Amino acid sequence: MEGCECVFHTAVRNNTDVELESYEDFHASNVNGTFNVFLAAHRLGVPRIVHSGTSTVNAFHTAAESMRPGEGKALRIGDDAQRRGTDIYGLTKVVEELYADYFRQRYGISIISLRYGWLAPQSLYRDPTMVYNTLAFCFHEQDALQSNLLVMHQDTTGNYLICAPPAFDDEDAPGLWQNVASVLDRKFPAELSYLRSIAFHPTPIPAWLDCSRAIWDLGYRPRYDFAWFVRAHRENGF
Repeated sequence: MEGCECVFHTAVRNNTDVELESYEDFHASNVNGTFNVFLAAHRLGVPRIVHSGTSTVNAFHTAAESMRPGEGKALRIGDDAQRRGTDIYGLTKVVEELYADYFRQRYGISIISLRYGWLAPQSLYRDPTMVYNTLAFCFHEQDALQSNLLVMHQDTTGNYLICAPPAFDDEDAPGLWQNVASVLDRKFPAELSYLRSIAFHPTPIPAWLDCSRAIWDLGYRPRYDFAWFVRAHRENGF
């Protein structure tokens, strides 16, 4: 890092083995590894760190656990949502953000944490379920790249959700959980028609990520939205 103006910290342990038995491996990679990156940056005078975080620190993926079918409404998850881990991976990412808070406040390092939605290999989008998930939390790798390049020379700090552009607003929340087809028919009629043509039946959406703050504060402009993913799926673009 010596002489660097900005460090991109993207290394992470992230897989489906997220039980207590695997905690030591997650802790070594995510917690100790992140602390070492921040400490080295401090010692070498690196002024800027772009830290790859995750939207799972907001636990949006567990929203449906407390909801009853046909009752209630979907949750809009923004950067002001409660920060908590619901599995070992999410817990270690929460600790990473706490370390970022510490190094910002104690040593004045300019650290921005980009809380990604589900960034998946493009081949997985051959599955229409993945395409459908872009409505709530998935997004394109090029938007991830764009967000990193966008903030590397900024002095903005803090935590920002980075995902596909928000497709819904609070007025849509009851329908997303109780009658999702009615919301899609109003907002995405052509895309809903295509999904029905391939016998895909939209399921209720319990929560969605809202990256509006990154759009306002950072100038983040996600290009790849639900309509783009549907079009690519229809044209066998993956």
